[in-house]
Amino acid sequence: MNEIFGKDNFINEVVWHYEKWTAPSKSYQKNHDIIYYYAKTSNYTFNEQRLISKNLKDKYEKGYLIGGGYGSKGLVIYDEKKKKVQALINSGKYKIHYANKEGKPISDIWNIPFINPVATERIGYPTQKPEALLERIIKASSNEGDLVADFFCGSGTTGAVAEKLGRRWIMSDLGRFSIHTVRKRMIGLQRELYKRDKNYRSFDVYNLGRYERQWWQKERLAGADSEHKRVVLEFFRLKLCKVHHLHYYMAKKQGRFVMLQKLILFLHEVMQEKLLRQFQRQEEKKLPVLPGSLKWIFV
Repeated sequence: MNEIFGKDNFINEVVWHYEKWTAPSKSYQKNHDIIYYYAKTSNYTFNEQRLISKNLKDKYEKGYLIGGGYGSKGLVIYDEKKKKVQALINSGKYKIHYANKEGKPISDIWNIPFINPVATERIGYPTQKPEALLERIIKASSNEGDLVADFFCGSGTTGAVAEKLGRRWIMSDLGRFSIHTVRKRMIGLQRELYKRDKNYRSFDVYNLGRYERQWWQKERLAGADSEHKRVVLEFFRLKLCKVHHLHYYMAKKQGRFVMLQKLILFLHEVMQEKLLRQFQRQEEKKLPVLPGSLKWIFV
């Protein structure tokens, strides 16, 4: 992390503490994780968050505290509406101090429970983190409308929480199971927000490599490309052009060009358009290029 952000941009080490079922061991139980907080530059966003601890809740319930760092004549007021508190104030014996009712600033030790096995937010992904943890991080480090990125997104908790908090988001992961999990989760969140009449954004899923597929594609799909070509040509009623490329075929549909990709290749839309227009210039200048693409994907 020092190599990426620079050691001078290290801000905090945060301890995330949680309780869980433990097993007998000859060492201390491992009930915490470490979160490293870095900034990109010295000009970074930090929104202070406050927490009302159990100790503060007890004081709010009582309504006052005598002393509280102000000596025996100090009276700290937490709830001036209580009759006992009003009587102490009216006695004139104390110097009055009003407490901050928003709680105290959060420290670098966070007590946030692990996800309960029967919690509704649990989706069964091995590394899923609680939404409360990501909510604290995102609220502290961004504002509404900002862009939040998670490049090892796993179950998609970062994006789900960012969406709920009105942030834009980017998520990526090498695992196909992760991408399918995230896509399903975000669609479910959209439906949930729609039912609650809340705003939500559409999202795109981009496949930039299909890394997990490469090891079996050449073996299991060997010789299948010609059948794939036949099926797609028949399904879309395409007419194959005479000229074709190593990684794709060119076809026509209703007087327009269509690119038919081979099984082992994925071309993003910018490259598709570039190749289509290049083919149009070289081969048949009179035909327009079909906007968009006709395609299916094996999942």
